[in-house]
Amino acid sequence: MLAEERYEKILEYLAEKQTVSVNELSEMFSVSTETIRRDLIYLESKGKLKRVFGGAVKGTTLSHYSDFSTRLIENRDKKRELCEYAAELIEDGDILAIDAGSTAAVFAEVLLETFSKLTIITASLDVFERTKGKFSVILSGGEYYEKERSFYGEIATETIARLHADKCFIFPSAVTLEHGVEDYVPLLMPVQKKLMEISGKVLILADSSKYGRRALIKLSPANPEFIYVTDSAIDNRLYREYSEILYIIKGNDK
Repeated sequence: MLAEERYEKILEYLAEKQTVSVNELSEMFSVSTETIRRDLIYLESKGKLKRVFGGAVKGTTLSHYSDFSTRLIENRDKKRELCEYAAELIEDGDILAIDAGSTAAVFAEVLLETFSKLTIITASLDVFERTKGKFSVILSGGEYYEKERSFYGEIATETIARLHADKCFIFPSAVTLEHGVEDYVPLLMPVQKKLMEISGKVLILADSSKYGRRALIKLSPANPEFIYVTDSAIDNRLYREYSEILYIIKGNDK
Protein backbone atom coordinates (compact mmCIF):
# COMPACT_ATOMS: atom_id res chain seq x y z
CA MET A 1 0.00 0.00 0.00
CA LEU A 2 1.27 3.45 -0.91
CA ALA A 3 1.80 6.04 1.81
CA GLU A 4 -0.93 8.26 0.35
CA GLU A 5 -3.44 5.41 0.66
CA ARG A 6 -2.44 4.88 4.31
CA TYR A 7 -2.88 8.58 5.04
CA GLU A 8 -6.40 8.50 3.65
CA LYS A 9 -7.38 5.37 5.58
CA ILE A 10 -5.85 6.68 8.83
CA LEU A 11 -7.94 9.84 8.55
CA GLU A 12 -11.08 7.86 7.71
CA TYR A 13 -10.50 5.69 10.77
CA LEU A 14 -9.95 8.74 12.99
CA ALA A 15 -13.11 10.40 11.69
CA GLU A 16 -15.04 7.36 12.92
CA LYS A 17 -13.17 6.45 16.13
CA GLN A 18 -11.74 9.84 17.21
CA THR A 19 -8.53 8.19 18.54
CA VAL A 20 -6.10 5.54 17.32
CA SER A 21 -2.93 3.88 18.59
CA VAL A 22 0.35 3.33 16.75
CA ASN A 23 0.20 -0.41 17.44
CA GLU A 24 -3.35 -0.62 16.14
CA LEU A 25 -2.37 1.05 12.86
CA SER A 26 0.78 -1.03 12.57
CA GLU A 27 -1.29 -4.22 12.70
CA MET A 28 -3.98 -2.81 10.42
CA PHE A 29 -1.52 -1.96 7.62
CA SER A 30 1.11 -4.66 8.33
CA VAL A 31 3.90 -2.10 8.58
CA SER A 32 6.36 -1.21 11.32
CA THR A 33 5.50 1.14 14.19
CA GLU A 34 8.23 3.48 12.91
CA THR A 35 6.47 3.74 9.57
CA ILE A 36 3.21 4.62 11.32
CA ARG A 37 4.95 7.24 13.49
CA ARG A 38 6.33 8.87 10.35
CA ASP A 39 2.83 8.83 8.85
CA LEU A 40 1.40 10.53 11.93
CA ILE A 41 4.17 13.14 11.99
CA TYR A 42 3.42 13.97 8.36
CA LEU A 43 -0.36 14.18 8.92
CA GLU A 44 0.12 16.36 11.99
CA SER A 45 2.32 18.73 9.96
CA LYS A 46 -0.65 19.12 7.58
CA GLY A 47 -3.03 19.88 10.45
CA LYS A 48 -5.00 16.66 9.89
CA LEU A 49 -4.56 15.14 13.35
CA LYS A 50 -2.86 15.65 16.70
CA ARG A 51 -0.25 13.20 17.95
CA VAL A 52 -0.49 12.01 21.54
CA PHE A 53 1.53 9.45 23.51
CA GLY A 54 1.19 6.10 21.71
CA GLY A 55 -1.05 7.30 18.92
CA ALA A 56 -3.14 10.21 17.61
CA VAL A 57 -6.47 11.97 18.01
CA LYS A 58 -8.68 13.66 15.47
CA GLY A 59 -7.23 17.02 14.54
CA THR A 60 -8.82 20.41 14.10
CA THR A 61 -7.96 22.94 11.41
CA LEU A 62 -7.12 26.56 12.07
CA SER A 63 -10.00 28.66 10.82
CA HIS A 64 -9.38 31.13 8.01
CA TYR A 65 -9.21 34.77 9.15
CA SER A 66 -9.84 37.42 6.51
CA ASP A 67 -9.98 41.18 6.74
CA PHE A 68 -13.30 42.70 7.81
CA SER A 69 -14.51 43.75 4.35
CA THR A 70 -13.88 40.25 2.98
CA ARG A 71 -15.68 38.62 5.91
CA LEU A 72 -18.76 40.74 5.22
CA ILE A 73 -19.11 38.81 1.96
CA GLU A 74 -17.91 35.33 3.04
CA ASN A 75 -20.68 32.88 3.99
CA ARG A 76 -23.22 35.69 4.00
CA ASP A 77 -26.18 33.36 3.35
CA LYS A 78 -25.16 31.16 6.27
CA LYS A 79 -24.76 34.17 8.53
CA ARG A 80 -28.15 35.48 7.50
CA GLU A 81 -29.77 32.11 8.19
CA LEU A 82 -28.31 31.70 11.68
CA CYS A 83 -29.12 35.32 12.58
CA GLU A 84 -32.75 34.76 11.65
CA TYR A 85 -32.90 31.72 13.95
CA ALA A 86 -31.27 33.68 16.75
CA ALA A 87 -33.84 36.46 16.33
CA GLU A 88 -36.56 33.97 17.28
CA LEU A 89 -35.05 33.87 20.77
CA ILE A 90 -35.49 37.64 21.24
CA GLU A 91 -38.57 39.53 22.41
CA ASP A 92 -39.51 43.14 21.75
CA GLY A 93 -38.22 45.25 24.62
CA ASP A 94 -35.17 43.07 25.34
CA ILE A 95 -31.82 44.58 26.28
CA LEU A 96 -29.16 43.02 24.06
CA ALA A 97 -25.37 43.02 24.38
CA ILE A 98 -23.94 42.57 20.89
CA ASP A 99 -20.37 41.68 19.94
CA ALA A 100 -18.51 43.11 16.92
CA GLY A 101 -17.66 41.42 13.63
CA SER A 102 -19.07 40.70 10.19
CA THR A 103 -21.84 38.43 11.51
CA ALA A 104 -22.79 41.17 13.98
CA ALA A 105 -23.42 43.51 11.03
CA VAL A 106 -25.77 40.95 9.46
CA PHE A 107 -27.43 40.38 12.83
CA ALA A 108 -28.11 44.12 13.15
CA GLU A 109 -29.87 44.07 9.79
CA VAL A 110 -32.11 41.19 10.91
CA LEU A 111 -32.98 43.01 14.14
CA LEU A 112 -34.03 46.10 12.17
CA GLU A 113 -36.37 44.02 10.02
CA THR A 114 -37.87 42.07 12.92
CA PHE A 115 -38.30 44.26 16.02
CA SER A 116 -39.77 47.63 16.90
CA LYS A 117 -38.26 48.18 20.37
CA LEU A 118 -34.85 47.05 21.65
CA THR A 119 -32.03 48.43 23.76
CA ILE A 120 -28.61 47.55 22.40
CA ILE A 121 -25.24 47.66 24.18
CA THR A 122 -22.25 47.34 21.85
CA ALA A 123 -18.67 48.31 21.10
CA SER A 124 -19.23 47.76 17.37
CA LEU A 125 -19.41 50.83 15.16
CA ASP A 126 -21.26 48.78 12.51
CA VAL A 127 -23.96 47.67 14.93
CA PHE A 128 -24.29 51.24 16.24
CA GLU A 129 -24.55 52.82 12.80
CA ARG A 130 -27.11 50.27 11.59
CA THR A 131 -29.42 50.39 14.62
CA LYS A 132 -29.14 53.91 16.09
CA GLY A 133 -32.04 55.32 14.12
CA LYS A 134 -34.57 52.78 15.33
CA PHE A 135 -33.47 51.40 18.69
CA SER A 136 -32.01 52.79 21.91
CA VAL A 137 -28.28 52.14 21.50
CA ILE A 138 -25.42 52.48 23.99
CA LEU A 139 -22.00 52.61 22.32
CA SER A 140 -19.21 51.80 24.77
CA GLY A 141 -16.63 54.28 23.50
CA GLY A 142 -12.94 53.75 24.20
CA GLU A 143 -9.98 53.34 21.87
CA TYR A 144 -10.96 52.59 18.29
CA TYR A 145 -9.62 49.57 16.39
CA GLU A 146 -10.08 50.43 12.72
CA LYS A 147 -9.44 46.92 11.34
CA GLU A 148 -12.43 45.51 13.21
CA ARG A 149 -14.50 48.72 13.38
CA SER A 150 -14.85 48.32 17.13
CA PHE A 151 -13.88 50.00 20.40
CA TYR A 152 -11.72 48.45 23.11
CA GLY A 153 -9.75 49.24 26.27
CA GLU A 154 -10.58 50.29 29.83
CA ILE A 155 -13.12 52.95 28.88
CA ALA A 156 -15.05 50.38 26.86
CA THR A 157 -15.02 47.66 29.53
CA GLU A 158 -15.77 50.06 32.40
CA THR A 159 -18.76 51.47 30.54
CA ILE A 160 -20.12 48.00 29.80
CA ALA A 161 -19.54 46.84 33.41
CA ARG A 162 -22.05 49.43 34.66
CA LEU A 163 -24.87 47.98 32.53
CA HIS A 164 -27.09 44.90 32.40
CA ALA A 165 -28.38 42.95 29.39
CA ASP A 166 -30.99 40.22 29.06
CA LYS A 167 -29.11 38.41 26.31
CA CYS A 168 -25.58 38.55 24.88
CA PHE A 169 -24.67 37.63 21.29
CA ILE A 170 -21.06 36.65 20.61
CA PHE A 171 -19.68 35.98 17.09
CA PRO A 172 -16.47 33.91 17.39
CA SER A 173 -14.12 32.55 14.73
CA ALA A 174 -14.08 28.94 15.95
CA VAL A 175 -15.95 26.47 18.18
CA THR A 176 -14.75 23.05 19.36
CA LEU A 177 -15.70 20.83 22.30
CA GLU A 178 -12.09 20.42 23.38
CA HIS A 179 -10.94 24.03 23.10
CA GLY A 180 -14.19 25.95 23.43
CA VAL A 181 -15.04 29.29 21.84
CA GLU A 182 -12.05 30.98 20.17
CA ASP A 183 -11.28 34.18 18.31
CA TYR A 184 -8.38 36.14 16.77
CA VAL A 185 -8.22 39.68 18.17
CA PRO A 186 -6.68 39.96 21.68
CA LEU A 187 -7.60 43.65 21.99
CA LEU A 188 -11.31 42.90 21.74
CA MET A 189 -11.51 39.90 24.06
CA PRO A 190 -11.88 41.87 27.32
CA VAL A 191 -14.88 43.62 25.75
CA GLN A 192 -16.39 40.31 24.62
CA LYS A 193 -15.94 38.81 28.09
CA LYS A 194 -17.47 41.86 29.76
CA LEU A 195 -20.50 41.67 27.46
CA MET A 196 -20.94 38.06 28.53
CA GLU A 197 -20.54 38.89 32.22
CA ILE A 198 -23.31 41.51 32.30
CA SER A 199 -25.85 39.31 30.49
CA GLY A 200 -28.45 36.91 31.82
CA LYS A 201 -28.06 34.56 28.85
CA VAL A 202 -25.17 34.06 26.41
CA LEU A 203 -25.73 33.00 22.80
CA ILE A 204 -22.85 31.97 20.54
CA LEU A 205 -23.58 32.67 16.87
CA ALA A 206 -21.13 30.92 14.53
CA ASP A 207 -21.80 29.74 11.00
CA SER A 208 -21.19 26.09 10.16
CA SER A 209 -17.72 26.73 8.69
CA LYS A 210 -16.45 27.65 12.17
CA TYR A 211 -17.35 24.40 13.96
CA GLY A 212 -14.57 21.88 14.52
CA ARG A 213 -11.90 24.50 13.79
CA ARG A 214 -9.35 26.45 15.83
CA ALA A 215 -8.58 30.13 16.18
CA LEU A 216 -5.79 31.97 17.95
CA ILE A 217 -7.06 32.61 21.49
CA LYS A 218 -9.63 30.96 23.77
CA LEU A 219 -12.51 33.23 24.71
CA SER A 220 -14.45 30.68 26.76
CA PRO A 221 -14.66 26.93 27.39
CA ALA A 222 -17.43 25.06 25.59
CA ASN A 223 -20.03 26.03 28.18
CA PRO A 224 -23.23 23.89 28.10
CA GLU A 225 -25.12 26.81 29.69
CA PHE A 226 -24.67 28.85 26.51
CA ILE A 227 -26.99 28.58 23.51
CA TYR A 228 -25.15 27.88 20.24
CA VAL A 229 -26.83 28.97 17.00
CA THR A 230 -25.63 27.90 13.56
CA ASP A 231 -26.96 27.29 10.06
CA SER A 232 -28.37 24.15 8.49
CA ALA A 233 -25.15 23.33 6.60
CA ILE A 234 -23.30 22.15 9.71
CA ASP A 235 -21.72 18.71 9.23
CA ASN A 236 -24.16 16.08 10.55
CA ARG A 237 -21.44 14.14 12.36
CA LEU A 238 -20.19 17.27 14.10
CA TYR A 239 -23.72 18.29 14.99
CA ARG A 240 -24.49 14.92 16.60
CA GLU A 241 -21.20 14.92 18.50
CA TYR A 242 -21.47 18.51 19.73
CA SER A 243 -25.19 18.47 20.53
CA GLU A 244 -24.65 15.66 23.05
CA ILE A 245 -22.97 18.29 25.24
CA LEU A 246 -24.05 21.71 23.92
CA TYR A 247 -27.47 23.20 23.23
CA ILE A 248 -27.20 23.86 19.50
CA ILE A 249 -29.94 25.36 17.34
CA LYS A 250 -29.46 24.87 13.61
CA GLY A 251 -31.47 25.56 10.51
CA ASN A 252 -33.48 22.40 10.09
CA ASP A 253 -34.31 22.25 13.80
CA LYS A 254 -36.95 24.88 13.10
